Amino acid sequence: MLQNRKLQIIKAADKRFSKHGLQKTTLDEVARDLRIGKATIYHYFQSKEDLYLKTLNWEFDLLLNDIKNVFSENISDKEKLIKYFELKENIENTYKLIHNVFILILKDKALKEEIDILNNTIDEEEILIKETFKELNNKNFEDLIVKVPYYLSNLSWSLIAGNKLAAAKNKSVSLKDVIQQNLKLFIR
Repeated sequence: MLQNRKLQIIKAADKRFSKHGLQKTTLDEVARDLRIGKATIYHYFQSKEDLYLKTLNWEFDLLLNDIKNVFSENISDKEKLIKYFELKENIENTYKLIHNVFILILKDKALKEEIDILNNTIDEEEILIKETFKELNNKNFEDLIVKVPYYLSNLSWSLIAGNKLAAAKNKSVSLKDVIQQNLKLFIR
């Protein structure tokens, strides 16, 4: 019951933080959404900021779990990459809090903790990518295997940022198209 209540609070907070941000969300609103007292929230979280950071970590964990599921599917490497980029392309709709934090980072308005959480996620993402493509570790691909996870992870985040900027001009790029057109060199 203890973990269930904590998860309920995080999910309710995720909706509030995603819609209104950290500054405009109150614990009273989160408590009201759950029909609990604010003291119950303080039983599980030290402060609004603590709840916010735990909620952000929870959402990043969901993203990493979805990435892990994509890379564990029994499909070709090319299909895995396409699904990976499609997942990242839909962050704005699926992981709204992550998307909002990413925009804050682009605007140079993010908290240090938000940046740290994103950087940790990118590191974990690189590990997942590296594990997925470790079978390419013959001599011809040695340099590529070291660099590809870093490049793919950062490319996907960069394309999200670029598409945000290009959306105003209706010139956004499909991440799926990027994979299909540009990664033919090493994925069969």
